[in-house]
Amino acid sequence: MWNNRIQKWPKDAREAFTVTGNGTEGSDNATLDFPNDVFVDEKTNVVYNIEMIKIHLYLISFILWCYKGECAQPYFPSQIVFSPDNGVTTIAIDEINQRAYQKITLSSYASETSFVLKNFPYATPDSPQSKYYVQLLVDFPPLNCMYGTYWKYGGNTFNSFPSYWLNGSSFEIKNYMKFNYGMIHSKDSSVNEDYWYSNVTCKTDSGQTYPCEEIYFQKNTQIPLRSTRVARGGWDIRQFTTYYKTISVGKPDDKLFDSIPKNWSVACRDVMLGLLYYPQTSKIDLNQSSKIEVWLITPPHRINGNDTVRIQWKSKECYNCFKLSPEELYFNGVNFQERQILTITRVKNGPKTTLVPIFNGGEYIQPYFPPQVVFSPNNGKTIFAIDEINQQAYKTIALNNSSRETSYIMEHFSYSIPDSPQSKYYVQLVIDDPINKCMYGKYWKYGGNNFYTFSSH
Repeated sequence: MWNNRIQKWPKDAREAFTVTGNGTEGSDNATLDFPNDVFVDEKTNVVYNIEMIKIHLYLISFILWCYKGECAQPYFPSQIVFSPDNGVTTIAIDEINQRAYQKITLSSYASETSFVLKNFPYATPDSPQSKYYVQLLVDFPPLNCMYGTYWKYGGNTFNSFPSYWLNGSSFEIKNYMKFNYGMIHSKDSSVNEDYWYSNVTCKTDSGQTYPCEEIYFQKNTQIPLRSTRVARGGWDIRQFTTYYKTISVGKPDDKLFDSIPKNWSVACRDVMLGLLYYPQTSKIDLNQSSKIEVWLITPPHRINGNDTVRIQWKSKECYNCFKLSPEELYFNGVNFQERQILTITRVKNGPKTTLVPIFNGGEYIQPYFPPQVVFSPNNGKTIFAIDEINQQAYKTIALNNSSRETSYIMEHFSYSIPDSPQSKYYVQLVIDDPINKCMYGKYWKYGGNNFYTFSSH
């Protein structure tokens, strides 16, 4: 191994034979940097991993064959709207304008929609979100949303799009299709289809051998029809088939992106806003102290010209067991990565305790609905009634013109049997009308629920 390549030195040879790698740095050749436990077959020039975890086939004759044009990468159109699952999921790709859309229909009234764009609309002017790629995820109903920004101090904790579009804290919308192997255009394609198959075969647990990847296109077009791949599903290695329904080719309809909430930058959660600690846990005896380093993941948001966030803590299990110094830490867009010291002193014996941060400023405060509100998120089909003060909630869904599903949850449920767990703890009840079927679950140490119709948080 020398300079990001693997070479073989035949006996008495003055020059080495390069088996794989080209001597340059980069993502592809970085995997060849200081390899361990590999050997090159003397006759075939095949590179093997001794542990048999991976076998890399670098056959020189095959590489030359692909170089001459027999192997290529088939692509989807750069602008396409399609469904990979018969309409449950709709995907819109627009490489030219660097935007993508995905909507998953969860039920007749619920959906999950994702957007990623280079120039995200309705972003706060001069914010990172106005300059870099942003991915936004919106659940409806209820209207829960979150986003991540791809820049040097950002990133994301979720991704709804192909993983090879993402490179750490950077993002680029590329072709939807990427194969792991060289692909060969079959000369025996059917009259109506173009067939491509990988230059490597894979074996399933049932003993059948297939090309590891295949794809079929409408004849003489880039319109995909179906693709296959051999992969692990659960405990088994088997062949999976995906059927594509092409909705349109060309620039996706702008109406798909018009559904982006205009207030997303203030109403949705920035998943990268948060704290880092070192150490994350500490054992503190009575009258002893521990010093904790605290800093932010990403700069606070600027609100009305101010990007300062103040952080205090509250103890969940024992509110007076600890003394904190200082009682409050301050961060802004300049010092957000500077590690500040929080000294925690135990002044009273008590149980294991979690310190929960309380943020003020920097858009760390979560926007909320009123504590008592009745509303519909879908033009009357679903009606919510939330009463935080009296700890009760109601939800009714019109399933069709004659039937409804209604849910209730309360802390002290009405008409419970006296002195029963239902009379003391939270109970959720679901009633289907008109068939009048119902079920309930109670939330206590011996109970719980196997259904839930309200917000998961």
